[in-house]
Amino acid sequence: MKTLELITRLISFAVLLQGLEILLLRRAWSKNGAWDWDILKKEYSPKLQRYLSVFLDEKYFLILICIQILMAAINVFAAQFLLSGGLLFTTVLIAVRFRGTFNGGSDYMTTLILLAVFIAGF
Repeated sequence: MKTLELITRLISFAVLLQGLEILLLRRAWSKNGAWDWDILKKEYSPKLQRYLSVFLDEKYFLILICIQILMAAINVFAAQFLLSGGLLFTTVLIAVRFRGTFNGGSDYMTTLILLAVFIAGF
């Protein structure tokens, strides 16, 4: 197994665990929770709110997390570098939803490794 493939599988497993963790904390980011999108979106301009709400409104955010979990699970078993780009995209959107990294340094490191794997895949 190549090093890049192994790193892709490992980071995908980490993203899978992070996605499951966020899914388990759904009450905190659903309506009237600490990270309710209706409250957080006020920090963005009205135009940006419209674009971000497509991904970060409660219903769509749940779909985003499920897509992230599915992509990560596929990537664990069959490393696909293009899926790493999708994982990078969903990880950044989740960071926007939580106004920064959710788990602190581990989310930042996840983003950095996903970016490196995505670029190296080409």
